[in-house]
Amino acid sequence: MRAEADDSDGISQEVPDPEGYRQHERTKHILNARKRVLEKKRQADELLHGNQITEQTRDTVLRSAVEEYLLEVETLMKECDTDKNYWGDVKETEDGEVVRTGVPIGQMGLPNGGALQFRGVGMILDQPNPITVQWKEQVSNTMAGAQLERREEEVQIPAKILLKAYRMVNEFLMEINMDLDTEEEQGDAAFTYSDILQEGPPEEPAMNADSEESTDTEEEENSDLPAPLEGDD
Repeated sequence: MRAEADDSDGISQEVPDPEGYRQHERTKHILNARKRVLEKKRQADELLHGNQITEQTRDTVLRSAVEEYLLEVETLMKECDTDKNYWGDVKETEDGEVVRTGVPIGQMGLPNGGALQFRGVGMILDQPNPITVQWKEQVSNTMAGAQLERREEEVQIPAKILLKAYRMVNEFLMEINMDLDTEEEQGDAAFTYSDILQEGPPEEPAMNADSEESTDTEEEENSDLPAPLEGDD
């Protein structure tokens, strides 16, 4: 069975190794997702420094890009995770307590005075977006007793934790010898996604046909960025 791919002229062509082609495309998707994290961070930071968006909006934009990166590497990380347990997991103890395992990513303070400890990069995907925190707060103390009022606030995972998770994914890829920087410079990695899942990188890089990747326009890159705050130039 042969897969089909479109060449630069939009003409459908048969691919002699459909599985190899799919794995090659997966490797490209991982690389592109990693690039977009830095692109979106740069664009959102510029808007934040220009007082055109809030810090929480910047974090929302960054979280979207980091989550895209995590989704691209999820299968690879679950199948090839190291002793460090980069992805993380949820386990139940003998006492019935549910605990999360994984490499420490950071701690996020909550408006109710609590904290959310992130362990394993996969925990980011498990959180609602945004995170809604509810609590009761004493607002007065009368003859009838203390009056409690219900509070609710939406918060976002801070950039510090998101970027730590991004770096942890990069560290994982280096540990399994998936050097995406090599792919970016040479056009193709010395080995691919499928090589890692099977026997590791081959001794010699495979030869690939020359091709050029089209780049997104500036308008496309900014398409999912938030609009500036009202009242700002």
